[in-house]
Amino acid sequence: MGRRRRSCAIRGGRRAAGGAGEVTQTITGVAGTAQDTGVAAQPMLATASDLSRHSHLLDREVARFLSGVRAAEGRRQRRPRTTAMAAVRKEGA
Repeated sequence: MGRRRRSCAIRGGRRAAGGAGEVTQTITGVAGTAQDTGVAAQPMLATASDLSRHSHLLDREVARFLSGVRAAEGRRQRRPRTTAMAAVRKEGA
C-alpha cells in the first residue's frame, strides 16, 4: 500500500473513531435524560394516584350526602304541610 493510501486510511479511521465517540456521547446523554425523566415522573405518578384516591372518597361522600337529601325530601313529602296561616287559624279557633 502506498504512503498516500495509508495516510488516507488512517484519516478515515480517525474520523470513524471520532464519529463513534460522538455517537457514544449522544447515547449516554439520551440515557441520562431518560433516567432524569423517570425520576421526575415518580412524584407525578404519586400525585396522580393520591388525586384518584381522593376523587373516589369525594364521590362516595357526595353520594352519601345526596342519599341523605333524598331521604329527607321523601320524609318531608309524606308529612302533611302546615303553613303559618293554618297554624294561626288553629290557634284562633
